[in-house]
Amino acid sequence: MSGTGTQLILVVKNAEKCANRSREQTGFNAHRRREDTYMPEKQTLQRARRDRREGKAPSTQAGEFIREQSHREGKHGARSTKQAIAIGLSEARRAGVDLPPPAKGKTSEKTRKSAARAYALGHGAPPRRAPTPKRARAAARKAARTREMHAH
Repeated sequence: MSGTGTQLILVVKNAEKCANRSREQTGFNAHRRREDTYMPEKQTLQRARRDRREGKAPSTQAGEFIREQSHREGKHGARSTKQAIAIGLSEARRAGVDLPPPAKGKTSEKTRKSAARAYALGHGAPPRRAPTPKRARAAARKAARTREMHAH
């Protein structure tokens, strides 16, 4: 069990180390580096950015992501309000909202670790593993197409 505490400390230290990176690499643009994760709707990101500019609390900014989850329907929608809140908070952390993980004793170790990981990713930490070669080639092809498209 002692290994998990060490991993959590490393995640937090990594997030602190990455806090000095430029704004393009962290915050609300951090999601752009990872093609394999779910992307919140553009409107949700814009609303959260606006809330941050207006100086509103991180929980208010996160509320935009929770709102999106509660309005999603069908196969990918949350089955309960509790689930919508959990998914929304995680997405907000990954998008760079300054919403720290819950304190010890408030939630389970698993939830805290997951929140710490999401927070670190949203604040510039590298993903836990590199993409598979197939995924990396696909991303490179997509980037090349985009460059080619904008060149003309």
